[in-house]
Amino acid sequence: METVRRVIRVLSNNAVLTRDTGGEIVLVGRGIGFGRKEGDVIDESAIQQSYVELEPERVQMINWISSLGPTAANTISQAIDLAIDTLGDLHPAVYVLLMDHIAFAVQRVESGEHIGNPLLPQIREMIVQEFAAAQLMVRYLNDHLDISLPDEEAAFIALHLNASRAGETVKQPLQRANQLAAIVDDVAAAFAAPESVRETITHDLVVVNRRVNAHRPRRNEASSVIRRALGPDYDIAARIIARLLGADSLPITFSDEAAYLAVQVHGWRMESQSTPGKETK
Repeated sequence: METVRRVIRVLSNNAVLTRDTGGEIVLVGRGIGFGRKEGDVIDESAIQQSYVELEPERVQMINWISSLGPTAANTISQAIDLAIDTLGDLHPAVYVLLMDHIAFAVQRVESGEHIGNPLLPQIREMIVQEFAAAQLMVRYLNDHLDISLPDEEAAFIALHLNASRAGETVKQPLQRANQLAAIVDDVAAAFAAPESVRETITHDLVVVNRRVNAHRPRRNEASSVIRRALGPDYDIAARIIARLLGADSLPITFSDEAAYLAVQVHGWRMESQSTPGKETK
């Protein structure tokens, strides 16, 4: 017997909430929601993706979003479509998760709450494409809803976009951003680094982290020389890479990579000490 799926709610031109004998399902497909209304039957040929893990509380959330009014609900959906146009196809769950997240953020801003995100520098450097798409979404939301969502909110949205691209939950990229932030905090505190140096540390460690996660350490013919000349900085670099790997100590295969990082660590130290108003040691 053919499954009949009827529209409960149009989320956007490209996504609809439907119901069949198995429960509520979010369906995604180019133009699948265009011109649809409640009760319409969806042609199976129009379906490109489906999201079948929709818990009852999520359906209630969609109903709550709609209570914000058709303009707000449609604007949030259109902002998500912008991200999909920028990044390519995302897991269809992103419509539900981001609509929930953004609707709450809009409510907070409208009530005068400040949205803070201490992980903004790490997220901005770690997931560049997703952060750019999130900024585009935030600008669209601000323009069309007459609100002022900050870049901190774009960073939160970027985590959801990154998770959707990778097929993860948002906890995974959040954990990675937290791990990097903790390392940056420790290094910056050890060097009493000013904000400008802290930004350099963040950028450099993001690059190293990508190489470490890909398990592609570079060879360094000067590794032994650097280790002798910059012993304390090499030790810091070795501890950083071990933390990025989740290891107790630096694997020998990453000793050359640690030498490259030691030079950067030395640069962070020198730049921190030479900042105007600080004493050079």
